[in-house]
Amino acid sequence: MIIANNLSLDLGGNTIFQNLNFTVNEGTITQIEGPNGSGKSSLLKCIVGIYNNFEGDISIDSCAVLPRNLTKYAKLISFFIDKDFSYSYLSVKDNLEIFSYYNGITNLDPDLEQLFSDFNLSQFLDVKVSKLSAGYRQKFEIILSMLNSGTYVLLDEPVVNLDSASIDVLYDYLQKSVKNNRSYIVVSHNDAKLAQITHRQIKLEL
Repeated sequence: MIIANNLSLDLGGNTIFQNLNFTVNEGTITQIEGPNGSGKSSLLKCIVGIYNNFEGDISIDSCAVLPRNLTKYAKLISFFIDKDFSYSYLSVKDNLEIFSYYNGITNLDPDLEQLFSDFNLSQFLDVKVSKLSAGYRQKFEIILSMLNSGTYVLLDEPVVNLDSASIDVLYDYLQKSVKNNRSYIVVSHNDAKLAQITHRQIKLEL
């Protein structure tokens, strides 16, 4: 369970959000909803510890999100936050092998392998990532972000460059995988499809 108590963030003298309280249970989909500039991405960065100057408390499975605890909670989470994190000069196949090695994976989870196929990425195995369209690169990096076997997956605007069919494929996958007690925190704005499968919403305002 992820628990946030009285969470506030100030960046450069600007208040991003104040006094947030929420929990994220295992096996759920949580939507962070709000207009541009309301602090949705910043909230994700607080949860994973990229921003550690917040006030209040965040814990992940009873482990406080603090710099000294990074090695304890890092294995519990994976995230799609910063775009274009793959090695653009290498092929899709090479990236997949490298990131699988980083995560101690020898074979893709069957459901994730199916998502890879449903995203039509198999045809690009020998193509350099730099040659992929924005949509296909995003789909591939979503796959990479899910290789970690951690309980909590944080996705920042994962559908921005995706067509409607691919969005349906992704959200079907999320619904299937939460049954294995995996949890997702998804940042979006005015996403009616996501709202339909969400267990709870965290709404941020300007």
